[in-house]
Amino acid sequence: MMKHLFRDLLVAAPKLLVGGFTDMLGIANRPIQLAGHFGFIPPEYAAVFDEGSLVVAFLGALSFGLLAASVLACCSFREEALRPLLYVFAVVYLVDAAAQLPQLLFPYWAPTFAYPLPLTGVSTCFQLRTAVFFIYQDLKLKLNFDFLRIIECRYPIACAAVVLRYSSAHLLKDGAGAWVLYALAVVLFLALVLPYKLAVMLLDGFGWVLRNILMPLATTVYQLVVKIWPLVKAWAISVLQHRLLIGFYNRVLVPVWCCLSPWALALTAAAVATSTACDIPNVLGGPPSLAKALPAMVPVFTTLASAASFCILGLHAVERVSAFTDPLRSPSLTSALLGLSYVLSLPVTITREALPRLRQILRPLMRRVSKLLTNLLRFAVKAPVVSAPLVIVINVAVLRLFVHMERESVPDFGKLFSYTAARLGQHVPGMPLAGAGGDSVIAFILILGVQTGAFHMVHRCLTGLQALRSVSTGEALSVVELEELAQTMTDPRRCGCCGFGPVDHTGCSDLFAHHGERRGRSSRHISNACPRCGWFVRSIRQWPPWDVALHTPAGQAVHRVRVWAEVTVVVRAASKALVIPLGVLRLGATLGFPDSLSAMLAFSYLIPWLYSTHSAFQAIFYSPVYQSHTRPLREAHANAGRATAGGADSDSCGAPQAHAVAPGVVAFSTALTNILAATPDRVFLGAGDICCVCLEEFPASAASIASSLSGVEAAQELRALKPSVIGLRCGHPLHVQCAEAAIRGANQRHVRCPLCREPVTTTGAVAARAFT
Repeated sequence: MMKHLFRDLLVAAPKLLVGGFTDMLGIANRPIQLAGHFGFIPPEYAAVFDEGSLVVAFLGALSFGLLAASVLACCSFREEALRPLLYVFAVVYLVDAAAQLPQLLFPYWAPTFAYPLPLTGVSTCFQLRTAVFFIYQDLKLKLNFDFLRIIECRYPIACAAVVLRYSSAHLLKDGAGAWVLYALAVVLFLALVLPYKLAVMLLDGFGWVLRNILMPLATTVYQLVVKIWPLVKAWAISVLQHRLLIGFYNRVLVPVWCCLSPWALALTAAAVATSTACDIPNVLGGPPSLAKALPAMVPVFTTLASAASFCILGLHAVERVSAFTDPLRSPSLTSALLGLSYVLSLPVTITREALPRLRQILRPLMRRVSKLLTNLLRFAVKAPVVSAPLVIVINVAVLRLFVHMERESVPDFGKLFSYTAARLGQHVPGMPLAGAGGDSVIAFILILGVQTGAFHMVHRCLTGLQALRSVSTGEALSVVELEELAQTMTDPRRCGCCGFGPVDHTGCSDLFAHHGERRGRSSRHISNACPRCGWFVRSIRQWPPWDVALHTPAGQAVHRVRVWAEVTVVVRAASKALVIPLGVLRLGATLGFPDSLSAMLAFSYLIPWLYSTHSAFQAIFYSPVYQSHTRPLREAHANAGRATAGGADSDSCGAPQAHAVAPGVVAFSTALTNILAATPDRVFLGAGDICCVCLEEFPASAASIASSLSGVEAAQELRALKPSVIGLRCGHPLHVQCAEAAIRGANQRHVRCPLCREPVTTTGAVAARAFT
């Protein structure tokens, strides 16, 4: 009965919305359905209105509106002339609603006569209330005011309960969506029939049970756990501190884990690629046909995504266990990764390109449709004698067309979509589903969507490494040429993500106002995003000033290392979102779990993954920390250094300062305190190295300290320098002010190294282990 829980819930919401919208449009057709039921209209024509088609409902509403406008024009909009006609319509709609009520209230009752019913019953409640109150107000009946107030308050609740109950039985019929609607209907029915005082009494009774029974029971259990836990903890510590276990951990587990951990996720992705590649012949078995094209794309895409993840994570593992560094220094490797990520991100790219073009088509179409409807109403008002017969003749012709289509069994797009969904549900690799379009298919589509979005981000990151080239010659611009170009601009700026520039903005500072617009007859849209990586902000003031240091060899090396770290973080997170849910789905299919249970287990990882990864990626890709290393700040730092008495060095490194750094005093946030407490075994700092945030070169004394000392001693000596230097948990050095700028620009749950993007706080490390 609830075999496909998530599929039923996913289908129920749009089905209910479309059904309610169709019913409200179809109110205009209810008199025709009433006439057809009593034999005034041929049965084949009445059957067209009984199907509940949205197109028929729209045409009926349009025809009713044009006829009403013609009638109003004929009566010169006089209320006295319209009153008899309004009475007729009120009585007709009242009779129609009364005929629907028995089956609405008792959906499983099978009467001897089959009266045409709406899809949800919303229109019935609306027309019943409208007709009754029109007659009541026109006849000026005197009823008790309290009675009317009760009806006004309780009628919407009663209508909602009836509609939900009827929709669960008639529209959805079975499944999880039907049971959810049924439960909501029961709750609304109880709220309707229970008096207010009785409801308050029941709530008070529930509160008494909660306070006097459940809370003391929970307190007793908690106190019992508090007393037992120290004993269990002490026993566990005594066992774990045994010399044999400590020796086994240090000599066996730690070395094995250090050897396997860099390769674990990469090898798992390779296993997934091999498994899904073996499923491709099974899907393509038999004679080739167009119906196999879509199901075959699923294992092909999964194989490509897992193979790309294996390549990137394998390179990262080689980098971790050897002296191989800066893999993006190779242009051929960068080009190969760019091409592969572009292929895997094609669905996102096509969607991003199609949506503006779809809006470009729909906006003028909707304007023309609106203009056409306005002209039709004007024609109906100005020439009612011609308009009314013309509308009737056209409706008869359209009815004949619908009857002919029904007789000829003309295929529609709904049948083609159902067939495609059935083929997809039967050929999801490695998962023999009980039915087409099951919950596992929904989970698998979400997994593939995550992979597509992840490789779109990878492509965006790698695009930021492309060299800036001259439009005329096509050759890469040198640092001198870029600086000369910047000097010709009044306010040169650069991209805050990839450093693209110099850019000279003209016009208003609001980049959002005209972004995506199309000027003139050209098909090209205005884009205020970065031409290279697509970085977009709302104001030009958020674009940092131009800084040529980003395009020097040292700055480019830092940028390549940062991009490679971002790529590995994204691919590592995407691989976990592929390997773990897909493994759960395959395990559930192998063990014979219900389809909904397997999908629920997959969603139990994917939903927290989406939340955690979204905030982590926001902190990584949209952090303002790299908007701080600008040339004016460094020049101000140099001027301040020269103005210092005796030529002493200043504490500032050019990064934004929010607090003064006093020796031995930490007046920063909790995350910065956590970072300052780090004592890495090795600080990766050599002669001539620069800070990855402010691009200032570290002093030679810092390099000598990092090479000669380690641990706590190195941390203390680096902190004593001016400006102070700290080593993060990953071993990369930063100025203290740069570390604070990185923290203030990031989510404290996802504070990461600005260079290698590894988490540098204990809170972020836990989330990273599970998701990214």
